[in-house]
Amino acid sequence: MKLDNSVYAQKINEMCSKNKSSLEVDFNHLDSKHPTLSMWIVTEPNVILPYLNDVALECAKKYFPDYGEIHAEIFIRIDNYPVQDKIRDLRHKDLG
Repeated sequence: MKLDNSVYAQKINEMCSKNKSSLEVDFNHLDSKHPTLSMWIVTEPNVILPYLNDVALECAKKYFPDYGEIHAEIFIRIDNYPVQDKIRDLRHKDLG
């Protein structure tokens, strides 16, 4: 299937070509295009990231139908995440 020219279609193509299971998403790009989604990532990452992982796998399978046999899951990795905690400030509740 022919890939479109979107940024993430190209990233999916590169990820699949290298048989990887992680797709890097730039937080700043996401925030500029979908601010509500970026807000959910900040406030509820444990809820929203599994959905994004599922969508990423479906998109990969759109371009590479057999990719689910190579990797059962794809993991979204957020780059340029603006919130940073110092190690000394982390507590048990922050783990995970």
